[in-house]
Amino acid sequence: MAIRSKIYQSEYPYHLFNRTNNKEFLFDLPQVFPMFRDTLRYIALQLHVDLHHFILLNNHFHLIASFAENNLAEFMQRFQSCFSKTFNTLSNRINHIFGGRYGATVVMSQEYLCHLIRYVYQNATHANKWTLQSNYPYSSLPLYSDGQWKTFGLKLDPYIRGLPSEEQISQILQLSQVGLQENELDHLERKLKKRFI
Repeated sequence: MAIRSKIYQSEYPYHLFNRTNNKEFLFDLPQVFPMFRDTLRYIALQLHVDLHHFILLNNHFHLIASFAENNLAEFMQRFQSCFSKTFNTLSNRINHIFGGRYGATVVMSQEYLCHLIRYVYQNATHANKWTLQSNYPYSSLPLYSDGQWKTFGLKLDPYIRGLPSEEQISQILQLSQVGLQENELDHLERKLKKRFI
């Protein structure tokens, strides 16, 4: 089967994700997450990319970001390359980390973006690792809850940006706690396979 080409655009945010090679649980999160987070920030600042939300688990990551300069391919190439080289150096590995091409879904619907925020932050719960999303430290959620998101360089996504300013951060925290039903989870995971929503 032919590999579908990515859709490149600058108007809507993307949901980006990738898994480790053979879905191995490679990432020792307390050690790897600061490297993941700082690499994201560094490359995003260099390429003027707006990071909205991210999470790292033992064998994959999710990221919601916007690319005003239509430079998705360059950002992902540089981010994954830089992260992989640093990770391999620290862990004495020589093989590639990620098992294939990253997934990239254009998110054109405000409603779906709202559900996607829930999905991203609840990934740890669905992986049966944590019972409360607010206790999971390996995502951008603590930056929002601690008020450090601007200092880090996060930008509000279009859905949250459209809310009154006094409700924006509380809405992110609230969405992270609204549980996904099994049918919602299945629906969202099927949507991940698509190129745009």
